[in-house]
Amino acid sequence: MQFTTGLTCSRIRGSDKDSPYGRWVSQLLILGDGTRCKIYTCYRVCKASTIKAGALTALKQQWNLGVIKDMHFDPRKQFMIDFTAEIKKQRAAGFEVLIMGDFNTEIFHSDITKLLDECELVDLHEPHMDPHSTSTPNTHLRGSHKIDHIFGSDLFLHALHQGGMILSIANNIADHRILVVDLCQHKLQALNTDLTSLSHRLLNSKSPWKVKIYNDTVDKKMEEHKLLR
Repeated sequence: MQFTTGLTCSRIRGSDKDSPYGRWVSQLLILGDGTRCKIYTCYRVCKASTIKAGALTALKQQWNLGVIKDMHFDPRKQFMIDFTAEIKKQRAAGFEVLIMGDFNTEIFHSDITKLLDECELVDLHEPHMDPHSTSTPNTHLRGSHKIDHIFGSDLFLHALHQGGMILSIANNIADHRILVVDLCQHKLQALNTDLTSLSHRLLNSKSPWKVKIYNDTVDKKMEEHKLLR
């Protein structure tokens, strides 16, 4: 699940999802200078036995779908193959990419380093980590490693102001800590130009009476707010 709020909503031009597995969702944003960005939220299932996994778990459901075509289907392995291919495709098409995900994999694992290298991404929390530390704080409350990550292409690294983690969660509403990154809007050029291009403001209705109602309403509001004076 992915949400966009505030003024940035006017930049959204589409959304997509991984089908049929539901492993990631994405939104397409067009920034003020025309830069195209894909924002991903993803989930990689944890290490567990597919035989013992509950029927309603993501692991079991993905395995049930995949084993139809491949008796040796491995949901965790296939996620990295498919997701890396997805991001490489977008990068080759000229998209900037931001990824937020529960990878159930620590940052130093070869699966993650391969994704970062092949897709030209960086860990947006790395600049704010202790350079003298060889470990990372756990993001799962009962875990011992950082398994949730936020990755981005150079645009997002350039716009990065700060990053961090909310260590305590009120009322234990989740078992993962919250990761955050603060991005400079001016460096992203997302909000310092006209928010919505003229091509997206056109009145597309083909109903004459609806057009009349619209025009009458606009005239009324312009008069009320004295916009023509």
